[in-house]
This record gives sequence, structure tokens and C-alpha cells, in this order.
Amino acid sequence: MAGLNLEQLRTSPWYAKLPRTVATVMEPFRGARLLLAAYSGKDLLVIASGPSGLALSGSAESTQAAEAQRKMAATGAPELLADAESIAAGKQIWVVVRGDAALPLSGNAANVNRLLRNMEFAAITVRLDSTIEFAIVARGRTVDAARHFEETLRAALTMAAAADAKQAEMAALLRSIQVRREDRVVRAAVSAGGDAAEKLLAWLTP
Repeated sequence: MAGLNLEQLRTSPWYAKLPRTVATVMEPFRGARLLLAAYSGKDLLVIASGPSGLALSGSAESTQAAEAQRKMAATGAPELLADAESIAAGKQIWVVVRGDAALPLSGNAANVNRLLRNMEFAAITVRLDSTIEFAIVARGRTVDAARHFEETLRAALTMAAAADAKQAEMAALLRSIQVRREDRVVRAAVSAGGDAAEKLLAWLTP
């Protein structure tokens, strides 16, 4: 599940610096204020909220299910929605996935699915104002699972910094990401402004 506060994104000082590919994706929703996307592992459902109400885009099966849930004031994934609500406040961009989700990834990226198997959920958030704040939060099914996620994340960041060694500012930014674990919850965050923020934005949206 992912959400974008399009209204806030458009007024952000970083909006004009977004890559053209991102702006192209947002263009069909230029009249919308909020955008929500839900992926079931089979179908993608996109819900846009604007002045005229809600607009749904997806397969007939997914849109019919969403309409039925709205009429019943119910949701098909209450725990995931609760996790999303816990991390989305004040963030223009957020993504949350269940640990048992099968993300459509291949190659080395497929390792993400294996890493998530022992997590209850994982989320990424981005806040854009005078600075850019990027954060990750994940909750393990056990303390050992959370510890493994923490160690893997630290190793991945170290490797990413080494790969960007020729770009000293970006490498330093990656090394500055703070990772901490509290029992079953792992958090990582970094905040940047100025030129460093532009580099972080480019790294987040290649």
C-alpha cells in the first residue's frame, strides 16, 4: 500500500526538482489531492481523492471489492491500514508492506522478499519541506528477526556508501543514516537540506 499527498507535494519547494518520470506519473492525477495505491500481489488498485470525490482505477474485481468495502465501512487489510496510519501522518510519500507480501521484484532486488518474510510489516516514508527526510521503519515477528533486519540494513547501507565513494557528499549522506532497534522495531532515518537534499532526492527517485 502506498500513499501520496499530491496537494502538499505540489506546494513543496522540491516539486520542481522531481525527475520528469515522477512528474509524468503524477500528471493524470493533476486534479487529485490524495492518491492511494494498493497491490494485492495480483491486482493494482489506485484511488484518487479530489474535489469531486473518489475515482477508482484497476481491474473490475478490485474496484468492485473496494466499492463493497466502502459501503460496509470495512477494509480488507485492517492491520496493514493501521500500520499505514501509524507512519503516514505528516509525510507526503509513504509505502507500507506486509512481511508476507510477494513484491514483483527480480534479480538481487528479490532478496527484499526474503528479508521481509520474518517481519510483520516494513514502511518507507518521505517528508518534503525545507529539508528532505527519508525514513524506514519495520517490525519483526521476533526480536531475532528484527535484529537480522537491522544487521542486513546496516550492511546494505555500508555497501551503498562504498559504491558511491566517488561521490563524496552522497557517500557521507548514506553513512549518516541513523539505524536503531528497540525490541522488535527497527528504524532508520536521514535528513538533508541544500545540495545534499537534491542528491538524496535524485537517489530516491532515479
